[in-house]
Amino acid sequence: MKRVIVSILLVLISYSPLAAQSYNSIPVSQSDLYDLLDYSRKSDLFVNGLSTRGGLGVLNAAKAWAWLAGSDELLPQHIQAVFPYVSGHRLQRRDGYSDPLDNGFQILQQVAVPR
Repeated sequence: MKRVIVSILLVLISYSPLAAQSYNSIPVSQSDLYDLLDYSRKSDLFVNGLSTRGGLGVLNAAKAWAWLAGSDELLPQHIQAVFPYVSGHRLQRRDGYSDPLDNGFQILQQVAVPR
C-alpha cells in the first residue's frame, strides 16, 4: 500500500513546479542509504544486492516522504519508512524464500541506522 502511495506522490510532485522545487531542495546525507545498499550487496542472503537504480528509487521515495512530512531535510527515519516497500521486490534470496517486505525489513534489522 505504501508503495502505491509513494508512487502516486512522486507523480504528483513531478507535475507541480512548486512542489518539485521544494522536493528537490531537500538536502541529503547519503551515508545512511549507502550503508543499507552496501549490506544488501555484501550479504550472503541475496543473489544480487540493490543496484544504483534501486538506491535512487529509495532516495526519491524517501525525499517525497520527507517533503510530505514537512521536513526541510532527509532524515534516517524517512529512509527507513520507505526502504522495505521500495527495495524488497528487487532482492532475490539465496534460500528461495520470497517475501519482498521481509527482505527490506531484514536489511533494516541488520544495519545500524540512527532512528
